[in-house]
Formats: sequence, C-alpha cells, structure tokens
Amino acid sequence: MMKKIFQFGGSLILLFTLAVLANYYRYRFIPLVHVGEIDNVTFNGTEGYTDKLSYNLLDTIFISIKAQHNGKAYISKLDVKNCIIDSILINPTRQNLNDSLSEYGCNWKVTNFIVLDSKYTPGYYSIEYKSNSNVVYSNFIIENHSKSKIAILAPISTWVAYNDWGGKSLYWNYFEPKTVYNVSTKRPFTEPINKAESNIANFFIDNYNASLIPDFYLENEMELLNKYDIIVLSYHCEYFSSKMYDNLKLLIEKQEKSLISLGANQIYWKTKWNDNHTVMECRKDLTSFDDYGFDYGGMWRHHFNKSEHNLLGVRFTEVGMHSYAPYEIKSHEHWIFDGLDVKKESVFGINGINNLPISGAETDKFVSLKSNMTLLAKGLNCTNLNGKYNSIDDNCELNAGADFIIIENKNNCILSTGSIESGAGLGYDNTFTRMITNFVLKNTSANNAYK
Repeated sequence: MMKKIFQFGGSLILLFTLAVLANYYRYRFIPLVHVGEIDNVTFNGTEGYTDKLSYNLLDTIFISIKAQHNGKAYISKLDVKNCIIDSILINPTRQNLNDSLSEYGCNWKVTNFIVLDSKYTPGYYSIEYKSNSNVVYSNFIIENHSKSKIAILAPISTWVAYNDWGGKSLYWNYFEPKTVYNVSTKRPFTEPINKAESNIANFFIDNYNASLIPDFYLENEMELLNKYDIIVLSYHCEYFSSKMYDNLKLLIEKQEKSLISLGANQIYWKTKWNDNHTVMECRKDLTSFDDYGFDYGGMWRHHFNKSEHNLLGVRFTEVGMHSYAPYEIKSHEHWIFDGLDVKKESVFGINGINNLPISGAETDKFVSLKSNMTLLAKGLNCTNLNGKYNSIDDNCELNAGADFIIIENKNNCILSTGSIESGAGLGYDNTFTRMITNFVLKNTSANNAYK
C-alpha cells in the first residue's frame, strides 16, 4: 500500500515539475503578440485586394475594392524599371468592415477584373490604391512554369503572417490582448514587397528562366518540384507547414535536390494552411492546432530533430538583428570562388539593390561546423553600431553576422547565405553574384550562366 502511495506521490511531483518546466519554456521562448490601440486601426478611403496571391499567365485576377470616391489604382511590375503597366478605374463602393477581416478574409464583392495578357510576364507585381497620402497594396506573383532546372519559392506565407491590415497579424492585435492564430490572404496589404525579394526572382528568371512558384506549393505540387535540380528558398521563408517541411526534407535527402537558402530566419514557425490556401494558422504559444488535438505549434526547433539547421546548416539568432554589414571571405580557395581574384579576409557585399550591405536585416549562424560543411564567408555585423557599417575595423567580434556556409553531399549541395538582405546583392555585387552562379553551374545541367 505504502509503495503505491509513494509511486503516486512521485508521479504527481514529476507531473508538477514537467508543468513548471513547460510553463517556463513557453514564456521564456515564445514571444507574445503585441497589443496596440484600437485607434490605430484605420481604413483608408480606397483599398482593395486580389482573389489570390499567385497567378499564371492568361489567368483573370478578380479584385475587390472599397472606395469613397472615383479614382484609379496602378499596377507595376517590380523589376529594374518598376514601370506602371496597367491601371484600374475605381468607382465609389461600400464594403463590409469588422474586426475579423484579418483572420478570415474580407469577403467583399468583386468590383474589377484584369486578364493577364501579353503585357504581363512572370515576376512580382503590386497594385497601389491611393487615398490622399495613404497607400495600401495588392501584392502578387505571376508564376513561371518553365523547363528550367531551378525553382524559386516565393515566401507568400510570410507575406500573410506580417500583414496587419484590418488590425491583426501574427505579430499585432489592435483589438484585444489575445494571441492571433489565423491570418487571411483575402485582404489588402499595408506594405509593399522589399526590393531584395523581388530582385531574387528577377535575377533567376532573367538569367536562367527559372520557375517562380509560391512556397506553399511544397504541400501538394511534388510532381512539379521533382523536375528541378535546385530549389531556392527566397528571402524570408519563415512560415512552414508540416507538409512543406516534410516534402522539402524529402526533396533534399531522398530526391537529392540541391538547395539555396537565399535569405535568413527560414523554416522558423510551424503553420497549417486550409485546403484552398486562403487562411493560415500559426500557434506561436505552443497550443494545438484547430481540429488536431496532439499537433502543437511553436517554432520548428521546438519539435524533436526538426530545427531549421538540420536542413539548412544554420539557424536564426537575434544577435545582429536590424544591422547591415558586408561579408568577409573565410575560405577563398573553395570552388565557389572560381573565376574571382579574392583572398582570405577580402570583403564583398558592400552595396546591394537597397544601397545597404548585404549581410543584414536578420542573420543565421551555424550550430556546429560538420565535416561536410564549409564556412565560406562571415558577415561583419556588430550590434554596437546602430545598424551602420563604416569599415572592416568596426567588427566588434560578436557572433552577430551571417554565416555563409555550404554543405557538400555526394550528389547534392546546400548553400545558405545566412542573411535576409543577401538577395539584394544579385546582379549588384560581382563576388556574391559569381558565387551563386558557380553554385548553379556545379549543381544543375543549366548551361546559361550569368555573364
């Protein structure tokens, strides 16, 4: 009898200890949603959204606009020219507004449509809806299903996570002190696409006719993805579902596809999409997903053996966040520098398309340098410089800069630049561009290298 009592008491103590540790773990490592003031939730006189975030040529885009006055919205392709290529006439239209638009979509009536005819080409696009000095956007891509051996995964999941139009995002809740679990694609955007992100697509499409597809195609388009030699995680693919994670792992480890992680803070938060990819769920507080009692959220590193560095070789750390610096070469004799006259400790990436050094915004570092890994270059970021870089002497020797690494397997390679801003260097920094070109030549049958 006493033995059973002690066993029961021991079980209670163990459960209590685990509960305390779990509670500490949750509140130590899980950021809480920021709570704003409801007065900050404002709706502009003119704003709209597209029915999808990704299209093919000859598709029809259906647009829903809310407007107080007559006007025009302008469509631009986000490339070097950044020209307005089309416009939409706007008539005054009333639409429904409530506090759930951010989570479940606006469901406004369609007011306009555009047929993607010959003046449209694959790439990144934005529609600007202007009201006085305020602007909201529709951001979307036109896909490119080419015969190229390179596929670019546009981080559309991340677009949706950060968008706080309507008062809620996965970072902000302007209505109540409550974590936001769901975010919808069917609403306007408060911010345009960063030039570094669109620059990645433009570079690979212009020089390799690369395929441009949404990141969530990793869930259900494996037949398409199996055709490529190289998969590019573009810019900031931070939000990944279980299907996306498992299928990327399959492509790398079983299908032996090569990977370029051309960004940072990739594969960070675990998510779930609904069936038609219009609502994304993310449980940053480690609670279970709707209708999945034993499937909990959080970061991917909260799940056994599924930290992002297991696939990419590096993972995000907050040190160096929002700082910018060039890279310093660490392994100048590696084949990735072929055709370049560089030496150890040479510096590259001083300016990209955003006129910033290209190790920055957010940076990743390796956990351990394994036998098949090489540290190619290191960002010179220093958190004591208020985000500014002046010269190589400024390096404060903290591990704040991006680790630019390569993993070389028998039949494929993984290249991780370790920096969100790195894509800004394509076509703008000769050393960085040549490194990416050499990687492509080494890992694909493509014969049209960047000149």
